[in-house]
Amino acid sequence: MVTLIQAWVYLGFNTLIIRTGIRSIPPEIIEAAQIDGAGKLRTFFSIMIPIMMPYIVFLVVTGFIWNFQIFDPVWLLTDGGPEWKSSSLAFYIVKQAKWWYNFGYASALGMMVIPIILVISILQFRWLYKRLV
Repeated sequence: MVTLIQAWVYLGFNTLIIRTGIRSIPPEIIEAAQIDGAGKLRTFFSIMIPIMMPYIVFLVVTGFIWNFQIFDPVWLLTDGGPEWKSSSLAFYIVKQAKWWYNFGYASALGMMVIPIILVISILQFRWLYKRLV
């Protein structure tokens, strides 16, 4: 259920960004491809996807970062679930600080998350932009 809620939340944002990416494609390029004989699938994969790649990279990286921040659905629905099965890192950090009063440990965990997210985001950018160029 937590996954369904997160998917529903991201759906609106992702739809807005993808729609913006599609609307940024100049109609002249698509018209030129159709005049040259490209079908709908060829136009989509050879023209639309490469032009929209910056939007896709943005969605992949922000989606990864947002997944580290899942707190509300976990807290409201399961409170960590049976034996911490539905817990997230953000929920664990808050639980350490607010419920168990381990402020130092929670702060250390929070500070460790920053370089992990930074390194993985940089790797995602490099890998996805290699595919772009």
